[in-house]
Amino acid sequence: MGKVEEAILEILETSKATEIYQSDLVRQSGFSKSRVSEVLAALEMRGLVIRIPLGRNSRVILLRNLQRGKSGARKESEKILNLGIIRASEYPFVLPFEKILREKTRIRLHFVFYDNGLDLSRDLSQMRLDLGIAPVLTHFVFYSTGSPIKMIAPAGAGGATILGRSTRRKSNKDPGIATTKLSTMELMLRSSIGDGDVPASSKVSYYQGPKPMVQDLLTGKVDAACLWEPYASILLRKPGIKRLARYEDSSEDHLCCALAAGNHIDSSILHELSGSFNQALEVFRKNPESYLAPYSTMLNYDTKLMQLSSKEYSYPTQLDPYKLAKQFDRAGIKIPLPATVKDAVMSAC
Repeated sequence: MGKVEEAILEILETSKATEIYQSDLVRQSGFSKSRVSEVLAALEMRGLVIRIPLGRNSRVILLRNLQRGKSGARKESEKILNLGIIRASEYPFVLPFEKILREKTRIRLHFVFYDNGLDLSRDLSQMRLDLGIAPVLTHFVFYSTGSPIKMIAPAGAGGATILGRSTRRKSNKDPGIATTKLSTMELMLRSSIGDGDVPASSKVSYYQGPKPMVQDLLTGKVDAACLWEPYASILLRKPGIKRLARYEDSSEDHLCCALAAGNHIDSSILHELSGSFNQALEVFRKNPESYLAPYSTMLNYDTKLMQLSSKEYSYPTQLDPYKLAKQFDRAGIKIPLPATVKDAVMSAC
């Protein structure tokens, strides 16, 4: 164990409180912000600590303090669940979700952020996460290959956009399009090709996240990119970039993302989670503006950009497996029966 790890663990061990702000760890340890963040990430991977984001700061909890019942510690009945989300404008409702869960069920959420749904669903299937919000296609693919997960609630629709350059590369007659694999973006791209909105000869390149797609579109390495908000709104501010299609233009009825849970969570808790999640969506629908600013801070986005890009999303109330099957079929993704999709959805939904 390195001296930085030892110093941080000692501060956590001797702290009178169960948790400490990450900024206080930096101050008390004397190490740089980046070094403390790097060590905390390693300690999280080893299951020694958890971090709960709070704006630009984080609450850091030494798990063995909780287990020993340290003075001021939370009661054993209080659970901490890891919730993975993709960096997108789509999910400000996770803030009321965290609040409702904490107040109603004594469950606290620890947010973990991802640049794509594949990595998120992989970690969920390997029980590194308890919950995850990702594209329905990503969740379904993992479920269909045997991963112990189920979708338990809808989490949003819209936001998928194909953007292109005003002038194409002269060196290649076939347009190059960037997207992410097994995502809502790929569903949209496949549907757009099937509907004739995008040339069938397009050369698709798969990326791990949105930032490289943005860069390659701006520099002309690709002619178009299919990506989500707020990255689409960021690109539309740039000269020479235009919107080619929205998902709504090619598919009248679609769902982008869903909340999925690991099968290791007890069924009674799953129903509590599903109910609280739907309640949080309703709270958010009634007053979205109150959550956009703190959510922007949490993801380090510009608040005005968040206010603009969040309008591209809507929030369905049902996770209909038959509509999902139709959505997959429209994109040319063949599955045995709609009932196969139904198996991936918790019945209470």
